[in-house]
Amino acid sequence: MILFFQKYNRIWPFSILNSFDCPYINVFTERVNSKVKVLKRSTHGYCNFQRFRNRIVHAVMKKGAA
Repeated sequence: MILFFQKYNRIWPFSILNSFDCPYINVFTERVNSKVKVLKRSTHGYCNFQRFRNRIVHAVMKKGAA
């Protein structure tokens, strides 16, 4: 594990060290992408893009959704 970290620390030293300082993570984006992929699979293709978009917005912004 240490050798792995040392190898990539030589390649991208600033980026790796900056990731420890930055408190931001992309969990929300990954969750939204996952939900959109599941909806695309379960809808079997919507003919109306606006309806599909509305369903995505409803699923993502639903309160209490994990």
